[in-house]
Amino acid sequence: MENRVFRVEDSISEIKDLLRKSTGERYKLDVKNFAEGACVETDASEFQQALINLVVNARDAMPKGGLIEITSRIVELDEAAAKARANLSPGRFIEVSVRDNGEGMTEKTAAHIFEPFFTTKEPGKGTGLGLAMVYGFAQSSKGSVEVDSAPNKGANFKIYLPAVDRIPQINIAEIEHDPALLEIVREILDTLGYDILTACDGFDALEVEADHAGTIDLILSDVVMPNMDGFEAADIIRGDYPDIKIVFMSDYPNRAGISTDKLPDNCQFLQKPVKPEYLARILRQELDKPSPPSLDLPAEEGTYDHA
Repeated sequence: MENRVFRVEDSISEIKDLLRKSTGERYKLDVKNFAEGACVETDASEFQQALINLVVNARDAMPKGGLIEITSRIVELDEAAAKARANLSPGRFIEVSVRDNGEGMTEKTAAHIFEPFFTTKEPGKGTGLGLAMVYGFAQSSKGSVEVDSAPNKGANFKIYLPAVDRIPQINIAEIEHDPALLEIVREILDTLGYDILTACDGFDALEVEADHAGTIDLILSDVVMPNMDGFEAADIIRGDYPDIKIVFMSDYPNRAGISTDKLPDNCQFLQKPVKPEYLARILRQELDKPSPPSLDLPAEEGTYDHA
């Protein structure tokens, strides 16, 4: 966590276009800010990733499209209200909610929704880490997250972060990455005859994917990256390419919370460092695997029209 003071409305505005790209044309994204000028002190990138996780979760709850509302407001929690939310201290908080009008969930499912690797998606469609990461972020920020949902009545996820009366800090920290390693891998794959698109982190990968006119057959991604990790970026891109093959690699499997027996069925994991010939063999094997038959039903045309 690299904490700094920032305005919630500014942080949401920075990724508004990215949020729209992560949902698609069948979804209307409505952002309402009632916390003008309100500041929090936490990791801005982690906050944005938590918001993206919630929006992607809302998208997946509405396979035929729908409305996703993001609302921020200032709330005063007295002792009773604070204790009811994971024993927070009474005071002033920023509430950021993400509401959908999807299928909702039972009380039994809602009780487990923030547990690592818990997912209601079919095998190979989700890691079960997105909402667990939101929970971890809220706890690390001395806040909390809760969900209000019922079957066929959608879901409303609310993050509570302590408000601070301080001037926002300019983020002057440089993103650390290894462009030399990225270039080496690109050259290896280019030599093998592949057409390669490169990105320095998860956010950049979504931008590259959105600007690419052709198809994408495989994602080769690190897991631990600044701004957005490989799991979340791959999950969003897989929304556009359901049959895409995915290969993750990492120096830090324990830090990333990776257990190879809990990875989605259609994903491969490599422990770095990886020899070029082994990398080439694994990628070829993944690309040659037949795609499983799709179980997705076609969306009803005209059901949602947000043009």
